[in-house]
Amino acid sequence: MLPTIAVIAKSPERGCVKTRLAAAIGDDAALSVYRSLLAYVANLLAAWEGPVEVFFAGDERALANSPLGRFARTRQCEGG
Repeated sequence: MLPTIAVIAKSPERGCVKTRLAAAIGDDAALSVYRSLLAYVANLLAAWEGPVEVFFAGDERALANSPLGRFARTRQCEGG
C-alpha cells in the first residue's frame, strides 16, 4: 500500500491567499497566481496512485470547485 500524500492548502478566496503578494499586485492577481499553483499541484498529484488528503482552511465550496476538489478533504482545526 502506498503512503498518503497530505496537502495543506487554503481555499482559493479573494483577499485570503497570497496576501503579501497581493499588496504588490492586487487581490485579483494574487488569487489568479494561487489558482495556478493549485492547478500545478493537482496535476502533479494526478500521477500519484496512492491516496491524497487535502487539509484546508476556509470555504469548503471554494476548495471543492478548485483543482484540488477531486481529492479527499479535511478541514483544519482552528488554531488558538
